[in-house]
Amino acid sequence: VVRVQAEKRRAEEERKEEVQIAKAAAAKEREQAAEAAARLAQTEAALAREAGLDYASLCVVANAGAGLEDGPITEDDIHRVLQAAMRNVKDVIVALAGSDPGN
Repeated sequence: VVRVQAEKRRAEEERKEEVQIAKAAAAKEREQAAEAAARLAQTEAALAREAGLDYASLCVVANAGAGLEDGPITEDDIHRVLQAAMRNVKDVIVALAGSDPGN
């Protein structure tokens, strides 16, 4: 019984360590994705400026990263986040444009 309890504790500690590693990896991936998006936006902005065009960028993150949630992230979860984000994007575009082209 004592051996089984010790093995359970060890397994739980290993699981906690794996979760921390996954969270750290997800945070690093988010940072790298944000840097890549920023580099792309900088390039696009420079090209737009050279062409005399106005430029704006809106980025949506539909999957912040595995390991940050308590449970698994499903495709349905990603779709729900994306749909909500796209409603927000539409609101921003409507506010900037002054009217809703869908109505």
